[in-house]
Amino acid sequence: MNIRVMTPTEWGRLQGFIGYAFLDENGRETFSFPENTTRTQKYKQFGNSVTIPVIEEMALFMLSCFKKMTKAQANLLLELAWSQDTITRRDVIESLRVSNNRANYLLRKMKNAGFLIPIVTKGRGAKYKAGVTRGTKINIEE
Repeated sequence: MNIRVMTPTEWGRLQGFIGYAFLDENGRETFSFPENTTRTQKYKQFGNSVTIPVIEEMALFMLSCFKKMTKAQANLLLELAWSQDTITRRDVIESLRVSNNRANYLLRKMKNAGFLIPIVTKGRGAKYKAGVTRGTKINIEE
């Protein structure tokens, strides 16, 4: 019984290097090993790599999760602004349990989208009120 061994080119296709990830704008293959690379070294290189299409799908899934998380956080902030009349950065940090940077990011995104209106704009005492009526759903891109 003979078992055929896959070639380095077949391994490259299986891993997404050949015919997928390294195509130029005209669809031509741009992936290659240096000329003096042995077959053994090619097998080792493909064996130590990650499958590019799998990593791409994982990254796209993570991005969609981040977008959903941002939208959920923004909706919670808007609910907080409606219930408290105004909110501060400290309110955002404490209610969402996020970092200072994330709180600043969310407030800035919501302010730029018109969902929050700044009342006091300077420093630690900055306050925001809801810029839309209760029940408005937010759609903010990450």
